[in-house]
Amino acid sequence: MDIVRRHPSVLSCRGAALRQSWRALRELYGEEARVVLDRHPILLRRRARAMHEVMQALRDVLGSEAAAEAIRKRPLVLASHVHAVRKAHQAVASLLGPNRAAWALSQQPEILRARAK
Repeated sequence: MDIVRRHPSVLSCRGAALRQSWRALRELYGEEARVVLDRHPILLRRRARAMHEVMQALRDVLGSEAAAEAIRKRPLVLASHVHAVRKAHQAVASLLGPNRAAWALSQQPEILRARAK
């Protein structure tokens, strides 16, 4: 794979885990998965199950369309932890209210990667 030449760190992952992560990314991005991986190879190091859990949390918090848009805008949101996504939404919702929080987070999904305290 071309990705291995450019990002040898993926060799430290187990083969089955790599295949599952690749399949999960293909489900989310379709043909764009190669481009996303080229820009963000760290996503291959994430477990497929963890990415699905984050995607489900995003759907719960933002709604399906906004979650898909957030993932397209900022693929590294998939590298977040489910707890961090929920805490970030809670923090923003306490400031803006639930409806405006969902809109704000879909527009600026990098907020979801920040650690809420």
